[in-house]
Amino acid sequence: MRLALAVTTAWLRVRGLLLVSACLMAAAGIARAAEPDAAAWPARPIRLIASVSAGTSLDTLARLTATRLAAALGQNVIVENRAGASGNIASEAVARAAPDGYTLLFTSNSIATLPAFMGARAVDPVVALAPVSMVASQPMMIVAHTSFPGAGFAAMAGAAKPPRAPYRTPRPAWAASRT
Repeated sequence: MRLALAVTTAWLRVRGLLLVSACLMAAAGIARAAEPDAAAWPARPIRLIASVSAGTSLDTLARLTATRLAAALGQNVIVENRAGASGNIASEAVARAAPDGYTLLFTSNSIATLPAFMGARAVDPVVALAPVSMVASQPMMIVAHTSFPGAGFAAMAGAAKPPRAPYRTPRPAWAASRT
């Protein structure tokens, strides 16, 4: 487990550096295309709106990205946390902002599901937002306590069949009121 975490962390650092570079180039290109005086961009601080609470892993990545983006552009990049509604609150703030390159959204790919789950209340990311860059990817894994007797996914799935093990699935907060 520790080895997997160390490898994942190192991989994310390298991949993150490469993707932040791509993000910088894409953000600069979009802003220059949107603003008549391209040489003046960025003339003021950039808001990077994160769709999560402060202290989460996505927030940490947003703050690291903001630091590197600020250094590369020579302008402050301010991370603003707008958590809630599975990212819809942050998406709405960015969709309503002026399209001048000074307000960016930092979120996960979960915003793609907003229209399906929230209907007309959701910001449609395909219509309202323009993709700039993927900053990082996160591998998902299943782990068990070291005392778990099985080896591999098949043993875990067999042990999880009812009535042996209950299971839970994460869901957005807004879905809890519908049960």
